[in-house]
Amino acid sequence: MRQKLILFLSCFLIFAFQANAELKVYGETVNESSSSTVTGIISSRLTSGSISYYPGTKRLIFSNVVLDKDLSGGALIETDISGLSIEFVGTNSIKIPYMFLDSESDKITIKGQGHTYTKLLFLRKDSNTSEDCAGIRTRCPNADITIKSIYIELRTEVGRHSIFSNNISTTLTLDGVEGMFMGLSMGSVEPTYSTITGLKDIVFTNCAFEEINDGSDGIFYDDDIRQLCYAKSGSLKTGVAYVVYGGTPIARYPLRYKDKRVNAFNAGDLNGKGTVSYDASNNRILVSLDAIEYFGNYAVIDYYGTDAFTVKFSGYNRFYNGGSNSAYECFLRSRKVGVPCTISGDGENDTLRVQSYRLINVYGPLYIKNGTYHLTGFAEKTITGKSDYYINVTDANLYASCGSTGPISEFKGLNLSGCAVSYPYFDW
Repeated sequence: MRQKLILFLSCFLIFAFQANAELKVYGETVNESSSSTVTGIISSRLTSGSISYYPGTKRLIFSNVVLDKDLSGGALIETDISGLSIEFVGTNSIKIPYMFLDSESDKITIKGQGHTYTKLLFLRKDSNTSEDCAGIRTRCPNADITIKSIYIELRTEVGRHSIFSNNISTTLTLDGVEGMFMGLSMGSVEPTYSTITGLKDIVFTNCAFEEINDGSDGIFYDDDIRQLCYAKSGSLKTGVAYVVYGGTPIARYPLRYKDKRVNAFNAGDLNGKGTVSYDASNNRILVSLDAIEYFGNYAVIDYYGTDAFTVKFSGYNRFYNGGSNSAYECFLRSRKVGVPCTISGDGENDTLRVQSYRLINVYGPLYIKNGTYHLTGFAEKTITGKSDYYINVTDANLYASCGSTGPISEFKGLNLSGCAVSYPYFDW
């Protein structure tokens, strides 16, 4: 009897939760009695076509809809129904002054019937629209949005987002999609806003952002700054993105150089001078005869992968990092615990001179070898590690100084090979 009672209460609670979920189309609440005749509720606002809702399967279907009427503020679709499927049949053209979808649902799908031409959305912004204007906006934590099997044009005419999330935990999946996302006016040279922003990440299946030929080589979603970016520059926001059916997404690596996320397109030239590059096959940064000044608040080289990582220097290199004296501001940072990190030169000649608030911050074993390194830190520590791991210096001259306390600290110990501490007297 107790098991039956618990089951009854569980079913009742689930039923109550779903009954409270809402769907509004053009500001009108859609319920079971009106579900099959959504078109009738808003018929005066449709130019042609039909809109139907089927609550049993949670399907909202647009069939050959032409809509170009003032919504007087608010979204065309407002919902918090989990698992809602918004489906498009035939050719649909929707032009409204505010927002297509404002969702508080944790899971929502927008889908078509393939790749016949479907001009889906064309959105414009009026003077009363808020800063959060978007073609699609989601406000639910940990939400999943899927767009699939459709040719889609999703635009905002004046410098706003085509897809925007209020929660950084939202994931967008593009599955077999073709079309365009646009978040700026046609006459703009550089976007004020990224066309897709605020998401945790974008996942591609059988499609990808298109490679473009304007010197930027392509675009990708940077999940660090949560903006759609030009691949070559790494941080310049892009207001236009073309999605190609059957394409391959740009490979992204767990590495930043200065303020730039490293990816397959920019890896060959990270600083625009041909002196810094990333070798993905060997997971190493290559630096040759470079002189860099950087005034950012983070590491010049910031690695957060799980495989052993190397910074390889050729010739004489100089770096000056003069930011705001943040604890995270350094020349090299490796974030993951236990990951080996190696700094290597090409012989005994001067290899590297660095001035920064803190020079090196790692959480695994550190290897410094084959070169001469002058490391000057403005903080109390120059090279810091984790107490479970050693710093290992092999066939190298290392000159480390800092503002106050020991320049090398927080490692388990120091291993030397082919070299020795000469000054001052050293006792770990």
